[in-house]
Amino acid sequence: MNTNICITNLPAGIDTSCFAFESPVKNILIVGTSHSYASVAAAMSKAAWTADIASLAAYVPNGLASYEPKSEEPKYNTTAYGKKFLVRDAMPAAQMLLETGSGDFAELLKTLRGGLYRVFFLLENGSIKGFVDDDGTFKGFSARVHAHTDGVQKLDAPEGFYPVELMFEEYEEFVNGYVLNITWNAPRELVAAMPFGLSMVTAGAYNETTGVQSVYITSRGGSPYSGLTASDFIVKSANVDTPVITTATDKGSGLYDLTVNKESTPVALAAGDFVELRVEKGSPITAVSSRLTING
Repeated sequence: MNTNICITNLPAGIDTSCFAFESPVKNILIVGTSHSYASVAAAMSKAAWTADIASLAAYVPNGLASYEPKSEEPKYNTTAYGKKFLVRDAMPAAQMLLETGSGDFAELLKTLRGGLYRVFFLLENGSIKGFVDDDGTFKGFSARVHAHTDGVQKLDAPEGFYPVELMFEEYEEFVNGYVLNITWNAPRELVAAMPFGLSMVTAGAYNETTGVQSVYITSRGGSPYSGLTASDFIVKSANVDTPVITTATDKGSGLYDLTVNKESTPVALAAGDFVELRVEKGSPITAVSSRLTING
């Protein structure tokens, strides 16, 4: 990064054979803040992106219904003699209106609550936009990401009911923006690589005597989901030692009885204990649920 605030170098070169606007954004891909690809060449590989999606290290929604840049104007001041000077470049921001279902958006409302992520743009022409850092790594743009809802959709504009706000952190990342021109179609093929989404809710209170918690699991579209086993339920966090899903009994019609225990010699949870879990089926993961907290 050049820290000279008064750069006077002239721009370098033009391409007289090509005049075209950048392709519009068709979708976004969200990853953690530490995520990067070792180089532009490494990021050309479709397998690298789909592996990150299959391991739940990257998230791609169904698509966009629309989007609107929300960047402020650059800040200029004027001297007493009428000369203008730049005080601050405008920090980019955007509102992405998702083309999605209510079940998927409910998951976004629970998770995208203003945390810091990195965001890649999947462009309409099939390419991917990020930026190249000083060390040559290819990264997404750092942004606070917040999904929110008005609660009731507009009668004449339902396509605007699923907004996600992108509030970017670093102007210089856009200065170093880079469009990855690839031979495969990123918006289409990365959506196709996403695991199937499930919803999981409790079906009654946790039984501190038996250690059993009943849950109800459906597809995000609402159909009961069957066929899961104990190994498909993964503990994500807990405030107890050795949390474990000892058994999972499929009772049919989307109902499961989970035995949720703690300690090396398994015992039931007690008051004040919690275990957070979700379904992660398969390796690579083919179906994943929302997270659910089991309270003792």
